[in-house]
Parts: sequence; structure tokens; C-alpha cells
Amino acid sequence: MVDEGSCIGDESCNQYGCGSFAVGKDSCLGKYACERKIADGSIDIGSGSCLEKQSCAILSTETSFITIGDRSCGCEDCCRCLLNGDNVPDDSCNDKGEDECCIDYDKRGTKLFTATHFINISIGKSACDLTV
Repeated sequence: MVDEGSCIGDESCNQYGCGSFAVGKDSCLGKYACERKIADGSIDIGSGSCLEKQSCAILSTETSFITIGDRSCGCEDCCRCLLNGDNVPDDSCNDKGEDECCIDYDKRGTKLFTATHFINISIGKSACDLTV
């Protein structure tokens, strides 16, 4: 589902692979802004998010479940480094840097590094397999 005023720009919402893709109002504005190449899973993007070139391009061969909140990922490559299980809060990751989601298109910042990521790396459990 793509809401009004979204997916504007050259190939801004190209989709390759399976899974679901939802885009809120006035999001994915820019060349390849929300290009998605994943094996399966879902990408949910809130309103007013992913506003520049490749700001939310998710290019992974893995199954990925990613959520991006409202008014987030507002610069080029801001959220291009996201991985399976990432949940970007509202009004977040609108710049690149060490304390943001991404330092660069392929380098992660510390903002989204959580215990879940540590567990995934350390013991190979996916976030879906964990119980709270």
C-alpha cells in the first residue's frame, strides 16, 4: 500500500523480491529513495519519511522486517544501512553520523544498536525467535 503524495522520483519505490511494502503519506521522495531488494519480509515506512536519494534503499538478499517511523530518514543514505529487525523511531535518523542510524550507506551508527542485535550476532537467534 502506498499513500498519497508518496513514491515520487526516478524509481523511488522499485521493488524486487517478495514480501510486503507499505508507505505512508508524503514519503519516499527522491531517486531510489525507497528501493527495496530483499528476499522476503516487510518494509513499513511512516509518513513524511525517506526524503532524499537512497535515504531508505534496503538492498539485502536476506529476509528483512524493517519499520521506519514518521518524519525519519530525511537525508541521502540516512537509513540505507538498516538490517533485519531494525525499528527507526519517529523523528529519528535525519542525519548521518556515529550517533545516528547510519554513518554512511554501508556503515551502521550506534542509534539502533540494541541487545537484540547483540544477541543476533552472538548466538545466531533472530529477533522473531526471542520471547520477552
